Amino acid sequence: MVISYEARVNIIQTLKRENIRWYGSLDDVEFLSRIYDLDNMPSTDGRFKTARGDIRQHTINNPGDWSDLIGFFIIDFYSFDALLQ
Repeated sequence: MVISYEARVNIIQTLKRENIRWYGSLDDVEFLSRIYDLDNMPSTDGRFKTARGDIRQHTINNPGDWSDLIGFFIIDFYSFDALLQ
């Protein structure tokens, strides 16, 4: 299923307006690792081998580097092919 750009924007605006933590009581890495194999997805940051290290750096070690809504854009940041392996 493809989520349209407009639907993504509406979801994000609602989550921000209502101050809803999309990942619940987990941190970003814990939550996303339940959906994606972060250890087998490449990093977009040359300092890290995998997406796990990249996401941890930019959401936990340096909160505010990335949007709190990173989960909605994970496929945009990482290679879609890596998700299919």
